[in-house]
Amino acid sequence: MLLVQFQVSILAYNSMYLVDGVNLIRDKRLNTEYVCQLMLIENICIRYLMFMLQRQHIARLMDKCQRLWTRLKSNEVWSYARPFERRVYFYRNFSLVISYLVIVLFVAGSQLTHLAPDRINGTARRKLPYSYYYDVQEDPDFSIISGIQGLILCYMAIILAGIDTIAPFLIMLACGYSVTLKNRLLNMAHKDDKSTNVNNQLIYGDVIECAKFHREIMSYCQDIENHMRSFHMVIMICNVYNMSLIGIQILQNIEYFFQYSSLLAMHFMQLYLSQWAPDHLLHETKAIGNAAYFATLGHSIYNHQANKILQIMMLRAHCKPVQLTAGGYIKLSMETFGKMTTNAVSMFTVARSFIS
Repeated sequence: MLLVQFQVSILAYNSMYLVDGVNLIRDKRLNTEYVCQLMLIENICIRYLMFMLQRQHIARLMDKCQRLWTRLKSNEVWSYARPFERRVYFYRNFSLVISYLVIVLFVAGSQLTHLAPDRINGTARRKLPYSYYYDVQEDPDFSIISGIQGLILCYMAIILAGIDTIAPFLIMLACGYSVTLKNRLLNMAHKDDKSTNVNNQLIYGDVIECAKFHREIMSYCQDIENHMRSFHMVIMICNVYNMSLIGIQILQNIEYFFQYSSLLAMHFMQLYLSQWAPDHLLHETKAIGNAAYFATLGHSIYNHQANKILQIMMLRAHCKPVQLTAGGYIKLSMETFGKMTTNAVSMFTVARSFIS
């Protein structure tokens, strides 16, 4: 039932803007404010459509993630995995707060803002929270439609928070599993047991278990890369473009400063998280190689086979750590985040010069 409500909200929200855009083009009144808002809407709609098309793949990813979770010990869950999970929950709640703040500011602004009369000596016209199929001024139609639009915006905030945290949730749990494996290897490196046949077999069994766990983590991360690269590409392209347009709207409509500033902050956080989580995963998977290196040193109870397995893990982690990409081309990292922010500023400067 909730899925149907989400789909109806997406369809209604998108259609209202598209119909209004057709009317603006027909009347030759198309402006940058409408283009900016339309890009924001299409960004959400495209990502939601991509999620719906790939939900079976995402469900399989969640199943694989759950299987990895079951391989953790109770102390490892609370020490290594839960902290990463809580970070994603914090961002989800933060995204909801920012989204609802944007809604409140835009709805309140629409109630306080009046449009110019459409004829001389006419009365000022009221403004709906966002575009609608036709102009509505009379009550009770105006109040009813305003309430419906506010409800649709609330659903859109929930949708946005959900699709924003799908990829970070999967990535941050992969970070938790990588940290768990790293600490298992470091704990093995700190053992000072004497060389006995029993200890030899125990250590070899631990190494085999770590190697299997590492292989499953790498397979899980590869699936994330295969199914999330398109999500990251859409986020990067749309957010950079939208941040530039929002900056122009802030300069052109200073009375909407707070509304568009909160919207700009939300896009900035989306772009930051899409780069920070993969960058964190890259460093954590590299750290597995360092832990495997220390685990191979100074222990006579390690037999040759165990050391060989650890060396293979070390080479795999150092030579080919998990590097997520956008579209298979752009590497996701904090360095890329800096470049994308610079590109947004450059695009803003160019667009502003064209408009002025």
